Amino acid sequence: MSTEEQDRLRRIKDQQLETRDPLKKQRKQDASIAVKHRKRTRSFSFTTMLDEIPACWIGLIVGLMVGGFFVLVLPLFLDYPWLDYATIGGTLFLMILGFLVGRAIDSQDTIKDLL
Repeated sequence: MSTEEQDRLRRIKDQQLETRDPLKKQRKQDASIAVKHRKRTRSFSFTTMLDEIPACWIGLIVGLMVGGFFVLVLPLFLDYPWLDYATIGGTLFLMILGFLVGRAIDSQDTIKDLL
């Protein structure tokens, strides 16, 4: 036998062994299990948590916090009888504004995903 024919037979034998590899399915399954395990055991991150929350709710919470700051701080500097109603109204306005801005951001993200 010539060396070319021996090489050809060796290649054929390697191909046949590769196609009949009994551990091929096991290795593929092990790799998929490892990927799933890595996804499950990711460490907690505050930024990834915030990314999962829709922007409209984040805007609502930010509006509430800014309004709450005004409710607490303005009575210290100003003394008007209608100030309580104004700060509560301002808080509601900021919450609605934050919700609408967050909704616009969510809409932009949706449009980007569709394109």
